[in-house]
Amino acid sequence: DARAAISLIGPKAATLMAMAGLPADMPVGGLGFGTVEGAATLLVRVGADHWPALLDDAHAPEACHALLETGRSVGLTLVAAEAVGRLAAAARPPVLL
Repeated sequence: DARAAISLIGPKAATLMAMAGLPADMPVGGLGFGTVEGAATLLVRVGADHWPALLDDAHAPEACHALLETGRSVGLTLVAAEAVGRLAAAARPPVLL
């Protein structure tokens, strides 16, 4: 099986997932399944605002395009791994020395 991996991260990720028909109400550590534009999708909720997803590779381009189009209304932005690290660091409470 060939799969394409994406991560939906941020405070609006759950809204995007619900709009796309994916299960957004899973507990942290929970697994979910859905379909986006014909792509079978496996999700795991690894944090309050973080859902990695595996998309069926045969339909991944269509699924990614659909998520981007749906996400425009909630301010979806594509980011690189460095931005993800900065987002995570910003969410952590400050360390007092």
